[in-house]
Amino acid sequence: MKIMTMTYHIFKGQRPFLAALFFLTALTAVLSSCQKPENEVGIGVQPEEDNINLTSTDTTALQMVTVQQEPVRSDELLGSLLGNHTDPIFGKVKASIFTQLRLSTNNVDFGDPSDIVIDSLVLKLVLTGEMSGDIVPQDFSVHEIIEPVSRDSSYETDSELPVADNNLIDPNWITQTVDTSDITITEDGDQILQLKFYLTNELAQKLVDASGTSDLQNSENFAQYINGIRIASTSEVGNTFEVRLIDTRSVMTLSYRDLTSEQPDSTLHFNLLMNSDCARFTKVEHDYTATALEPLQNGEDSIANSGRFYIQAQGGVRTKIVFPNIMDYADPTVPIINRAELVIPVEPGTTDPFFPIIKVVPLTEDSEGERLAILDLVSPGPDFVNIIYNNEDKEYRFNITRHVQGLLEGTVESNAIYLVAEHPFFGTTNLDVNVPIDVRRSVIDGFGGKREPRLVLTFTD
Repeated sequence: MKIMTMTYHIFKGQRPFLAALFFLTALTAVLSSCQKPENEVGIGVQPEEDNINLTSTDTTALQMVTVQQEPVRSDELLGSLLGNHTDPIFGKVKASIFTQLRLSTNNVDFGDPSDIVIDSLVLKLVLTGEMSGDIVPQDFSVHEIIEPVSRDSSYETDSELPVADNNLIDPNWITQTVDTSDITITEDGDQILQLKFYLTNELAQKLVDASGTSDLQNSENFAQYINGIRIASTSEVGNTFEVRLIDTRSVMTLSYRDLTSEQPDSTLHFNLLMNSDCARFTKVEHDYTATALEPLQNGEDSIANSGRFYIQAQGGVRTKIVFPNIMDYADPTVPIINRAELVIPVEPGTTDPFFPIIKVVPLTEDSEGERLAILDLVSPGPDFVNIIYNNEDKEYRFNITRHVQGLLEGTVESNAIYLVAEHPFFGTTNLDVNVPIDVRRSVIDGFGGKREPRLVLTFTD
């Protein structure tokens, strides 16, 4: 997705007169449904000393649909995703990792390959504890990538590279159970979550065979000799979890002996790294077969099920909201909007064991359909809007006052707001690598129930 930055001029002072019809019906509806605001205003739009005679309404019409999320950037991020799970509401999710390997030292020379005995090649991956799905055994694979991975290229959640046929994991280590309670104690005494695979000697032998050659002169040469590896799950059940490749304890270790050395029985070690200098990305596959989201998979533009709406991370789905009657409030006879708060309830019973999205970001779009942050996120800063899920009230609340003001003033181009899972490229900056990577999802309560999405407008008389 193309990243755009736009500077907005926040409305200050009186609104200019808008040549509009006299919306007597709209005004009557607003005033008749007004009540004292349920929350303190105090947002800086209206001076605190002027926050008197405030009334509010939550009867403004909302039109909502679920739409497909376009693939999102997944390269060079802090975390990567691995594994698979099946969600009864959102279907199947499968994530695989493509990454380069780098030499831990330059000019590597193990000695004459004929004198080297390979003891083992072990891949260790540090996990963060973020996990979705069932803690059951699943099968994994590691394959060598047969085309270059480039730091100069952008990769998204639907990106893929061809790999060799052979699974490099030792058959005895293919099946693993990933459990967040399974703590590993490192040699330094650290407690970490770790997934470990013993590999066959195929890749190890390829490494040893290049001993003393230009292929092991530096990491740039090595990346052309061995492009990298793909790590994937081959099971249909299991869990999806976050891997921290750039943790120094995520490493591939070759253990070997040199028969010509003074101590031929001594085991030597050499590390291949997966650090921040490696080109890497995550592929995430969503399969909505036999779910309410299947029409999107089959080419439908949107799902207009008024009883439920959906948001899913990593190129999944998002909720689109339009305010069809919002321009009624542009009538100069209508009281001034002091605050606009969008309340999005999460459906009870849908948050365990598949957790709701921690942060949902409200985006809008320009005239060409490019996504950008709403005014309230852009200025005065990201702390102005609380985008964090409220676990106690089971809802999200977004202050969209400046967005609504912009619509009324004509400075905001699109009436639509898209609710998307937080992503490093969906913030108020172009890239925030500290955003955690997960495949969480949220089911939004629709219309007709006890808890409905609503826009709470607070007016100054």
